[in-house]
Amino acid sequence: MTQTKVGWRTYVDQSALLLDLFPNSLAAYSFRKLNTNYTGACIRVRRSGDNTEMDIPFLNNVLDETTLMNFVGAYNQLSYSQDFTNAVYAKSGVTITADQGTAPDGTQTADLYSENSGSGNHYMYRYYPNTTLPTGYNWNASFYIKKAPGNTSTNNKIIAKEDLNGSWGYVEFNLDTGTTYIFNSSGINITGAAMTDEGNGWWRCSMSGDVLAGRTANKFPINIFRNGSNNGNFSFTGDTGAKYYIWGMQVTGTLNNVSGKTIQPYAKTTVGSAGNGFIVTWYDQSGNSRHASQPTAANQPYIVWEGAMLKNNGKATLKKFTTGLNSYGSSIGGDTSYRGRILRYPYGSFTITKPVSLFTVTRYNDTGNRVAVGGDLYSVYSPNYLDSITNGKFSIYTSGYLYSLLNANTNNNIKFMLYDGSNSKISVNNGGINSTALGNIELRGISIGAASGTPYFLNEFDGDIQEVIFWNSDKSSTRLDIQDNMNTYYSVY
Repeated sequence: MTQTKVGWRTYVDQSALLLDLFPNSLAAYSFRKLNTNYTGACIRVRRSGDNTEMDIPFLNNVLDETTLMNFVGAYNQLSYSQDFTNAVYAKSGVTITADQGTAPDGTQTADLYSENSGSGNHYMYRYYPNTTLPTGYNWNASFYIKKAPGNTSTNNKIIAKEDLNGSWGYVEFNLDTGTTYIFNSSGINITGAAMTDEGNGWWRCSMSGDVLAGRTANKFPINIFRNGSNNGNFSFTGDTGAKYYIWGMQVTGTLNNVSGKTIQPYAKTTVGSAGNGFIVTWYDQSGNSRHASQPTAANQPYIVWEGAMLKNNGKATLKKFTTGLNSYGSSIGGDTSYRGRILRYPYGSFTITKPVSLFTVTRYNDTGNRVAVGGDLYSVYSPNYLDSITNGKFSIYTSGYLYSLLNANTNNNIKFMLYDGSNSKISVNNGGINSTALGNIELRGISIGAASGTPYFLNEFDGDIQEVIFWNSDKSSTRLDIQDNMNTYYSVY
């Protein structure tokens, strides 16, 4: 450990892993690696698309966000975004052959789209996952396409159609000229279209629009087919010389925000389309295997929301939403139990004897009583509040209250809390210590994202939790060094 004496403090190398500097913790949970000797995963995540679970590892000592996002599904609302042979794509009068050409990313994953001969419908399309999109939904749809070897068609105008149950509009993408034409019929509001030359014959074709009042969507605005000189209709006489490589379909969007019309970098999806990721287990890095878990899906905290990695101050965060709407206008409250979204190392599994030192990196959405971290007391329904807010001040509660002198705020904060009966203490960021006597109740188990045992505190935890570390010892003498190490990574003060 590198140490430098400056005045009365001995400063340590704050770039080192925290538990390497200050070992023998009781339990430790973080989205960064804390201990060189820890070789396990960071978290276990459940994705909303199919409820599959997966351990997410560390990469370069932080949560592997790439693995996490590839598993949950990025912002692309389409599943199977490169597998057009899959049955989720309806087809008529066309043949799709997998992996026939080199895609824009250099892989052999471009599918061959071949138009069949004969009269009738010729198309490939996707239905919306919801039968309706709400008023105010702004979307962007895109796909990659190029003329395949053997293409002899003299009409390479590709239609991408927005279908609204009896009313439709479309964009015509001309692969020969690189130009677009927008057709809006009654009720359709396609507001933009573009073609981007991606090289080697590839075009990225995109269109955007919004949902107006009274519209009922039927299919994604990604129905594609060749314009058989029939002005946007599916039915025409097929041309066997119409052969194209297709790859990388994507639909993105936001509710009541025009930024949803902006084209995004392409994000591949497989089974899971853009969705939510929930923390099933936050693994303990102390070496004591006190992993905090939540088996009930409705009570699992968020880590990914609608294909976006949840972050606070640029770092990964555990989060609970209590109110709001998702992109389809559906409520995301979801808390049918007053226990809320919470991870626990089970009650009764062990007793934490005094003194207990707790360090946290948390943020509250408001300055009401929003409990973040505790230890179970009496039963699984009765957490003991350690990192909390009482009467507008940061506090700890164990059969009594201990306030910090600092008023609560909605900023990120690094807190030190010592539960040690008459020698209890609390400090926020690099401020001074407030001391007083507390009760004499032992803690059992660990609660992260704790909610009250009474229904009066339905939304008790509403904010962010990024790091939680317990020691079964008094860390008053080293608490500034520990907090400074946290601050080196989280940049709080």
